[in-house]
Amino acid sequence: MSSDFIIGFIVFTAIFIFFQLEWSNVNTSNPYSQASAANLALDRLLDTPGNPVNWELNNSNTTSIGITLTQDVISNSKLQAFISECDNSYDTTRTLIGLPNYDFQFQISNQLQNETCGPTPQTTSITYISESVLWNSNISTVKLVVWP
Repeated sequence: MSSDFIIGFIVFTAIFIFFQLEWSNVNTSNPYSQASAANLALDRLLDTPGNPVNWELNNSNTTSIGITLTQDVISNSKLQAFISECDNSYDTTRTLIGLPNYDFQFQISNQLQNETCGPTPQTTSITYISESVLWNSNISTVKLVVWP
């Protein structure tokens, strides 16, 4: 009878550990929170000028990055400052656009020009969002790719 108890206890413990490990993986890779974070980051970039409004002139006191003059109209000086900040201090930029727990790649393009910042995703677990904007008087597409 004691061997049945020991075998049952071992099986129960193994199942318990398996479910604990699986549950922790579910909580850390929630695709809904990743999509929400991506949407909020893109909204912050395209619907606000950033904080302070002229953050691109002196980014030492920046609390959030926005790249627009008005909603969906890109400021070229803010865009260039964002690309530069992204290239020079990627982790800081992730936090300033609201993605401290995710990696991202930002792209903006039209028929005449293209800008990109951030690494290329090395996973298939991505969230991809795009939006049309006006950049240098051209209709352009902004793409934000986010992954854990």
